[in-house]
Amino acid sequence: MSSKEIDRAHFFNKVMNGNFNLLQVSKLLGLSYPQTKRLWSKYKSEGRRGLITKKRGRSNRTISHEKREEIAKIIAREYLSCGPLFVKEKLEERHGINYSSEFIRQVMIEYNLWVPKKKKIQPETTTT
Repeated sequence: MSSKEIDRAHFFNKVMNGNFNLLQVSKLLGLSYPQTKRLWSKYKSEGRRGLITKKRGRSNRTISHEKREEIAKIIAREYLSCGPLFVKEKLEERHGINYSSEFIRQVMIEYNLWVPKKKKIQPETTTT
């Protein structure tokens, strides 16, 4: 549990004992009263486990492996010799797939459909 979740459990335990009411706890935790009521009902039904966020360890921006694979197959079939920006435009235009060119570049690298160019190292210039 995070420290925030531990604090919530502590205060809800105090509510359970009758030391605080939900309005006081909502002010102490800096939450709205309706949010405190939702958390309180979770706490009553599931205990401390109900206060732990269900999204821990998961990003809300993750694109599934299946979707990445589908995009890679389209690129391999139709746009193998093209760069990420062009591929991005064509995926939008012809397939209705709208992701950033950076995401497309990462997929292409992941599935070995494109090799990034190495930057040239500029020699240091010395002043005399």
